[in-house]
Amino acid sequence: MRVALIGFGKWGRNYLSAINQSGIARVTQVLVRNPDRIIADPLLGGARVTSNLEEIDCDAVIVATHPSATVGYAVHFLRKNIPVMLEKPAGLSLDDALHLQNVAIDHPVPLLVSHQHLFSNVYQELKKRVNSEEVMQIETVAGNYGPYRDYSFIWDYAPHEIAMILGLKQIHPKTINSFIKYSSEYGGECQFNILFEDGTTATTQVWNDRYPKSRLLQVRSQNNLYIYDDQLFPKKLIFNSTMIDVAYMPPLTNAVMNFISAVDLGKTTDYRFGSNWAVNVSRLIFLSHLKT
Repeated sequence: MRVALIGFGKWGRNYLSAINQSGIARVTQVLVRNPDRIIADPLLGGARVTSNLEEIDCDAVIVATHPSATVGYAVHFLRKNIPVMLEKPAGLSLDDALHLQNVAIDHPVPLLVSHQHLFSNVYQELKKRVNSEEVMQIETVAGNYGPYRDYSFIWDYAPHEIAMILGLKQIHPKTINSFIKYSSEYGGECQFNILFEDGTTATTQVWNDRYPKSRLLQVRSQNNLYIYDDQLFPKKLIFNSTMIDVAYMPPLTNAVMNFISAVDLGKTTDYRFGSNWAVNVSRLIFLSHLKT
C-alpha cells in the first residue's frame, strides 16, 4: 500500500516511522514546501520528496501539517476518493470541521482524525469496563510548559481530552461552559465543564504555561474508580487503586494500523473513524467560548 505523507515535522516523522513499521504499507511520497531541507534525511528511505501537490499518487494519505492547512489538504484527497488520516486538530474552527464533514459525506472513504488516545489499549480497556455504567463523573487533565504555537493552546491540548470524553459518552452534551485564563496570547489554562442528558458530568483542565507534564483520565461510577495516567502508567489501568497490566502498543502505531486496515478493506465500522469527530470536538470548543 502506497501512503503519501503531507508534512515532515515532528509528527510527520512519527507517522512515517509508524507506517513503515506496519509491514503492509510504506510511505512512497512526502509533500513539503522546501524539499531541499529534508531530501537527505535517512528516515525517508526511498520516499520521493516533492512540493507539488499534483504529483502525489497514492492509495492513502496522512496529513500532518499545520492545522490551518489540514482540512484543505484532506478535502483535496477526499474529492479524489483517497482515504485520509489527519493529525488533530482538524482545522482551527467549527467552519473548518463542517467543511470537512460536508465533503466526507459525498466521498465516503475511510477518514480518521487522529485523536490518538482513543487508540490507547489502556483507554480501550477502561471504556470496555465502563460501557455498562450509565451515569459517570469524568475528569481529564493535560498540560505541560509549552509548546507555544501560533494558535491557541486550547486547540493543541483540548481535542485529545474532549475526544476521550466523547468516546465514553456518545451522546450530545446538554450544557457546556469554560473558564479561560491567559498568561499570553498563545498560552494559559482552560477548564471545560460539560453536562450530559443522562446526568453524567465531565471536567477537562488543560494548560501550557507550567509544569508538570500531565495527561490523566479519571472516571468515577457509582461503585468504581478508573484511572488512565498516560505519563506515569501508560501500560496500566488503575481500577479502584489496583494496577491492571494492559498489553501495550504505542497509541499512534495502533491508530496507523487501524487506518491501514480500514483502507485495505475499503470501509470500517470503527466508532473512532468519521468526520463527526472533527465536528463534535470543534463544536464543544466553539460553544464553550460562546458561554465563557
